[in-house]
Amino acid sequence: MVEILVSLVILSFGTMVLGQLMFQGSKASRVRSTATYRTAALTQEVERLGVIPFDMVIVGSSCTTVSAGAFPHSLCTTVTSISTVSRQVTVVVTPTGSDVLPPDTAVLVRTDPVRVEPLSTP
Repeated sequence: MVEILVSLVILSFGTMVLGQLMFQGSKASRVRSTATYRTAALTQEVERLGVIPFDMVIVGSSCTTVSAGAFPHSLCTTVTSISTVSRQVTVVVTPTGSDVLPPDTAVLVRTDPVRVEPLSTP
């Protein structure tokens, strides 16, 4: 009888340890997955803003919220004018519903290729 009780205690202790290990592994996997989605959303927006014509990059800011899909997030874009031929674009992706990851930011400087002469010296 005592041997059975001791074996049950050892078995339950081992099960508790494995349960905690599985929980930690699941949490780490969720964090990595969210980070991958966050990076993909940021990269997609930066690439989109990098290929549109310079004149379509309008100074100002906008935010959109995506609640559908595997990665609910908000995407904020701010465009500031550095000079007449260049604009700075700041993109911020903030995961919503997830308190494990902070927002991620990318900065892109767009230059009007028509008005800039690379070989001219001031």
